[in-house]
Amino acid sequence: MKKICLLLIVFVAAYTVHAQDKKIEIRSSAGYLSDAHIATVLDKSTYAFFGSLFNKETKNYRITDYGIYSQDLLIRLNNPHIQLTGSYVYERLKITDYSGINATTYKRSMSTVLAGMHYNYVMKQKFSVYSGAEFGLRFDSYSGQTDKPNIAQFTCQIIGGGIRYGKTFAGFTELGYGAKGWLHTGIAVSF
Repeated sequence: MKKICLLLIVFVAAYTVHAQDKKIEIRSSAGYLSDAHIATVLDKSTYAFFGSLFNKETKNYRITDYGIYSQDLLIRLNNPHIQLTGSYVYERLKITDYSGINATTYKRSMSTVLAGMHYNYVMKQKFSVYSGAEFGLRFDSYSGQTDKPNIAQFTCQIIGGGIRYGKTFAGFTELGYGAKGWLHTGIAVSF
């Protein structure tokens, strides 16, 4: 929580220093297929494959619940093409492991804090095309039938391409890889 507050203080300070020519944007969005989801699927698939080779019990898994939600703050500085970004991302996976007739279920909840930059290639009155990169920390917590420890790890979001349409109220969609998912879409308010 202290890191989130510190991130917000830095962005507010950057805004107040150059308040005469800035534009702030707040975004709410949902994503699909994050790097954590892909890593979990690869880990579980490998375990199921090799576990079945060396053990007579069938091993399998199922991800039964999934979601990525994020809140973003974007601040445009002197160069109108560049925006600083700060993001909070929440994701939850509910994983069920099957070993023979036994099933165990646990939840992996991930809170992520990212900071980065977007570069707007095309900027029209109501339309922009951009890409960007954000880097930060993911805090994993586990609950349920698991012995996995809570951890913090480095993560990122690389935006290969994003499209934003609208002026004060807008919609956007991004394609990328990382904590926010491969497909990331939502709404934005600018002031």
